[in-house]
Amino acid sequence: MTTARLPTVGRPRAAALCLCALLALLWSAPAAAQSGDQDAARSLFGAAQTLMAEGNTDEACLKFAESMRL
Repeated sequence: MTTARLPTVGRPRAAALCLCALLALLWSAPAAAQSGDQDAARSLFGAAQTLMAEGNTDEACLKFAESMRL
């Protein structure tokens, strides 16, 4: 009785396909988590603009920097 084996040519291709699928899944997870950061950054930016208009440049710069970090 013989057992079925994958041809040796197909193994590297299958491994590469699995690796690509894994990388795609890992990259897509952080993208979904960033939407909250984007909203927070916009909120900080708006607050910084208000502070700048009021002449409170020190606090405005801190909020601008934090919004850029996000």
